[in-house]
Amino acid sequence: MIELVTAIIKDDNGKILISKNGKEQNENSFWEFPTGKIEIGETDEEAITRGIKENLNIEVSVNNYITEKSFDYEEKIINLIAYDAQYEYGKIPENKEYKWVNKKELNNYNFKPLDKFIVKALNKNNEE
Repeated sequence: MIELVTAIIKDDNGKILISKNGKEQNENSFWEFPTGKIEIGETDEEAITRGIKENLNIEVSVNNYITEKSFDYEEKIINLIAYDAQYEYGKIPENKEYKWVNKKELNNYNFKPLDKFIVKALNKNNEE
């Protein structure tokens, strides 16, 4: 099983960070939430802060657990764990495609299947 952690990173205005993977940036590529693979001996928080620092060059503070779900693909099982996080500092490289969006705008973007689950969870939290 592959363990991934993803962060719903908010700025001081409550906007959420979404980005495209650097290798796949084009108009048809998927948007995603920043994600890190949990390495042996790492906590969820360590994995997500490391992954975000490596991929986006920013620092975040990890806050609350949101949800998790396992996805069973023929070749592998992926367990995705989502946390709420706060942007602290750093500058995202210019070659990265990213946006800060309001939660209600998330449905306007084409997300990877794993991330669609997170969007649905966030929308459900809006209804409560």
